[in-house]
Amino acid sequence: MNIKRNVHGYKKLSMVTRLELSRSELSLPDMEYDTFAFWLDCDAEVLGPTMLGDDFGYGVHALSHAILAVAPLFVPCVMADVQCDHGFYQPTRVTIFDARAGGSGICAQLWKSVFIPNGLVEAAMDLLEDCPSCSADKGYDGGCPACLQAGECIKFNDYLCKSSGLRIAKHL
Repeated sequence: MNIKRNVHGYKKLSMVTRLELSRSELSLPDMEYDTFAFWLDCDAEVLGPTMLGDDFGYGVHALSHAILAVAPLFVPCVMADVQCDHGFYQPTRVTIFDARAGGSGICAQLWKSVFIPNGLVEAAMDLLEDCPSCSADKGYDGGCPACLQAGECIKFNDYLCKSSGLRIAKHL
């Protein structure tokens, strides 16, 4: 897989209210590298328009974060070793890739744990369903730092929906 990252600018957010304080543009060269990845097709034709609607993309994002959160249970790694696709335009699959150029082999090992009983997807489902720190009963479905939220998220942990992610995972 070829990863291409670019930076067009940055914005400063209030640490208290998360409101945008300022925005600046940058002109930096693209970062591009080859690495290893795997993806899980989320059956967008079935789940997207009819069952989940606009929350489908939020669910794909949440399931991606949940898989990254449980990855250390299956392979010795840290969150910075693997990353997920944060596509903004109608995501249809969960894509997990090695964050290092050339790949570190973590995705190859994680891929093997997708198909075992009580594997990667089941562990992600358990996390989405039973996070001890947050629950959908409180009216917020975007997760917490204990389950879904990650410092590396380029979407600033917005656009996450635990309930949609759980429905997608169960459909898988």
